[in-house]
Amino acid sequence: MSVVHMETEWVREMTRRFQITAMGLDNQAGRLRSASYNLNYCWQGGDATRFYLEFQTWIRRFQAQVQNLEYLSVRLEREVGQWECVDQVLKPAQFHNAD
Repeated sequence: MSVVHMETEWVREMTRRFQITAMGLDNQAGRLRSASYNLNYCWQGGDATRFYLEFQTWIRRFQAQVQNLEYLSVRLEREVGQWECVDQVLKPAQFHNAD
């Protein structure tokens, strides 16, 4: 039987880092979107329109990836909680079986 192990405090810290990074990326996406709106007022024409449309496609994909990172951090946090819960259930059983 394989042994499965998790350093829950370390994984929880990584979860926090993922969440902080996702928030920062989300803020940056808002700034980039705002900059593209400003650029749209300063640059007009065929190339500008193509650039703007391509940028809008890119920013939507970027924000989708940020949302994926947020989802994964929530999933990871849930996983840590489950590990800690199982650990609490098994510890008394391990001590009881040792008697």
